[in-house]
Amino acid sequence: MTTSGLYLHGVVDLGGDSPTADPADASRPKLPTPPPKATTTTLIHDTFEPSAVGSVVPAAWYTRPEDPTGRMSIVAGPTARALRVSSARTNVRACRDFSDVPATTLSVDILVKLSRAALEDATILSVRGSGGESASIRVTSKSVFAWFNGSTKIRTTAPFRAGAWYRVRATIDQTRKTYSVRIDTGGGRLVARASGLRWRARAVPSVKSVCVETAPAPPSQTIDIAEVRVTQIVTP
Repeated sequence: MTTSGLYLHGVVDLGGDSPTADPADASRPKLPTPPPKATTTTLIHDTFEPSAVGSVVPAAWYTRPEDPTGRMSIVAGPTARALRVSSARTNVRACRDFSDVPATTLSVDILVKLSRAALEDATILSVRGSGGESASIRVTSKSVFAWFNGSTKIRTTAPFRAGAWYRVRATIDQTRKTYSVRIDTGGGRLVARASGLRWRARAVPSVKSVCVETAPAPPSQTIDIAEVRVTQIVTP
């Protein structure tokens, strides 16, 4: 152009009219659909069907260095395979790590079976981070379920049935450092629930492990895990 000092080269007409700028025009190009205001992201979802029955367990699961070796195995159940944690002369803790996503809300869900009660608590779900435990659901020596509200142990009147499957869920609010719990039977019937519980250790900055732990006292126990799911709940 003689007036602008620019020129146009290689113009190809693709046909059609130019997009209208009128918002009321039905032919106006649409913007991409925004994501939902509340979405979820699965951090882990473990089942044990792909694993062979025996002593070889998925590498993501581990026990503490001080625990005796060989206390985890894959067993066949009536409907599904499970990861079994067997007690020794002391308590055995088995854990699975997940992504560390601070300041979010997490749903931690486990399908679990405890062989029997012992003289001290067994932990059928523990959610942990650096420095300790934020939430846990336990079976006491009196064969009832229990959890903590801060440093205060809450013993429920909900009876535990040895050898039964339970669906246990903890919803962890990492901003407020509170959690809720829900326990259902394997068939989905509500057993116990609570909300607004304070983390057991407020010094924990965020959570990144899900664990179970046999009792540190006799008689011997097994804890079977058929499924574990950790979901990040994204809120508006």
